[in-house]
Amino acid sequence: MINVLNMTKTGVVDDLFEFKFDFEFDNASTLPVNFVVMEQKKYLIAEGSTAKNVSTNTYYTYNGVGKKWVKTLSKTPIPTPTTDTNITENGNYSVVNNDATAYNDVTVNVFSEPAVLISKDITVNGNYNASSDNANGYSTVNVNVPNTYTAEDEGKVVDNGELVAQTAYPAEITENDTYDTTNYNSITVNVSSGSGGNATFATTDTGFNYASQYLTLLESINIPINIESIGNGSFQDCTGLKSITIPNSVTEIGEFVFAECSSLETVTFEANSSLETIGDGVFRGCEALTSITIPNSVTSIGFQPFQDCTNLETVIFEANSSLTIIGDNMFYGCSALTSITIPSSVTEIGASAFSGCTSLETVTFEQNSSLEIIGDNAFYGCSSLSSVTIPDGVTSISDYTFGACSSLSSVTIPDSVTSIGADAFSSCTSLTSITIPSSVTEIGSKTFEDCESLETVIFSSPSSIESIGSEAFSGQYEGTPNLTTITIPSSVTSIGYHAFSSNLEILTFEPTTPPELDGDLGISTTCVIRVPQETLSDYTSASNYPDPSEYIYEEY
Repeated sequence: MINVLNMTKTGVVDDLFEFKFDFEFDNASTLPVNFVVMEQKKYLIAEGSTAKNVSTNTYYTYNGVGKKWVKTLSKTPIPTPTTDTNITENGNYSVVNNDATAYNDVTVNVFSEPAVLISKDITVNGNYNASSDNANGYSTVNVNVPNTYTAEDEGKVVDNGELVAQTAYPAEITENDTYDTTNYNSITVNVSSGSGGNATFATTDTGFNYASQYLTLLESINIPINIESIGNGSFQDCTGLKSITIPNSVTEIGEFVFAECSSLETVTFEANSSLETIGDGVFRGCEALTSITIPNSVTSIGFQPFQDCTNLETVIFEANSSLTIIGDNMFYGCSALTSITIPSSVTEIGASAFSGCTSLETVTFEQNSSLEIIGDNAFYGCSSLSSVTIPDGVTSISDYTFGACSSLSSVTIPDSVTSIGADAFSSCTSLTSITIPSSVTEIGSKTFEDCESLETVIFSSPSSIESIGSEAFSGQYEGTPNLTTITIPSSVTSIGYHAFSSNLEILTFEPTTPPELDGDLGISTTCVIRVPQETLSDYTSASNYPDPSEYIYEEY
C-alpha cells in the first residue's frame, strides 16, 4: 500500500512536472524512486519529499541528488530551560545549561532531612551522590550546570572534590585516562604520541552502547567474549579505526555501529558465530573496507548496511546461509564490487540493493534458489553486468530492476514470471534479443525503452500476455532502431501510447479482435501493419488505429 497524502508542485524539469510528495506506505510496499506514475503521467519526486512507514512508524526523506530515500531519526525535543536553586522536597527537577544544548531530569528522594550535595560548589556536569558521610539523604542527583568550563573538562565527575572519571563523549582524548561510558562499560584509552591506541572493554556486562563514539584515535578494539549485543552507533565516526573482530558470542549488531569508519579495512567474525541480526547502516560509508564474509547464522540485515562502501570488492555469504532477505540499498553505490553469489535461502532482493554497483560483472544464484521477489532498481546502473539468469520461482521483475545496465546482452527469464515492470530493462543498450515467457501477462511502460541494440522480441507460445505498456519498445533518446519487426500475440487486449519505435518496418497483429489502443502506436507511415484475414475493417475502424489512407495495411 502506497498512499499520496499531499503533493505540491515545485517546478518543471526536462518537460516533467516536479512535486514535493508526502507518502505513507507499509512493509509490503516499496517507495518510488525518481518519479511517480499516476494516471499514466510521470511526476518527478522533489528533494525533501517525505514518507512514513505505517507498519513500523518510521520516517524517510527523499534525497534528490542520490535519488534515494533516507531514514530520518527522530529527536527528543529539548525542554524549556528551568533553574532549581533549592532542593528541599521530594520531586522531579530539571536543570539546563545556559545554551540549552543538553538537559537532565533530576529526581530527588529526601529521607528525614533534605539531601546535601557532596561538593560545596557544583561547577561541572556530573553525577553527585547525596548518601555520603556528611549527608542525611539517600538520593542521587544528576546536575547539568552552565557551560563555564573548558572542553577538556566536559563530563568530568567530582566526588568529594576529586576528579574520578570522564565520560566517553569529550571532543578529543589526548591523554591516558579511564573514561566512563555512563550506563554500560568502562574503556581504557592508551594514547601514544598522538597516534591511535587500543580500547579494552570491561567484561562485566553483556552489552554496550555508544561505548567509544567520537574516539577518533582508536585503531583497533578488543571486544570481550561474553558480549552479546553491540548497541546503536557504538563506533560511528571512529575514523581511525582499522580493524574489528566480532566475538562469536555476539547475536546482534545495532544500527550504524561502524557507520562512516572511513579507515576500517578488516572486519572479522569469529568461527561458529552466533550473530543473527545486523542493523541499518552498520558499515555505511566504510570506504577502506575491501572484503567481508557474512556468517551463515545471520537471518536479518537492515537497510543500507554497506551503502557507499566504495572499495568493497568481495562479499561472501558462508555456506548454508540463513539469510532470507537482501534488504533495500544493501550494497548501494559499492562501485568496486565485481561479483556476488546470492544464497539459496534468500527469498527477496530489496529495492536498490545493488544499484550503482558499476563494476558488478557477475550475479550468481545458488542452486535450488528460494528467490521470489526482485525489488525496484535492484540492479539499476550495474553498467558492467553482461548476463543474468533469473531463477525459477521469481514471479515479477519490478520497475527499473535492470535499468541502465548498459553491458547487459543476455537475460533469461523463467516461466514463473507473470509481470515485467516499468523501465525494467530501459537503456540496456547492449541487449540484442529477449524472450518473453508464456507465463507473463503484463509488460509495463517503457520496459525496453532505449534498448538501441534490441533486434528480436519473441513471445513464447502459447503467450498469456494481455497488456503492453506505453513506450514499451520505443524510447526517449535512441529508441529501438534495430527492432524492425514484432508480432503481437493473440492474447493481447490493450497496448499503450507510443508502444513502438518509428523504425519498426512490420507490425503483425495476431488477435482477431483489435486490442484497445491508448493512443498513437508510435510507428511511421512506412511500417506495414499485418492483421488476420477478415479483420481488416475491424482494425481500420477501431479507435486510435492508424488511418488506412496514410498507413499500409495487409491481411495474412
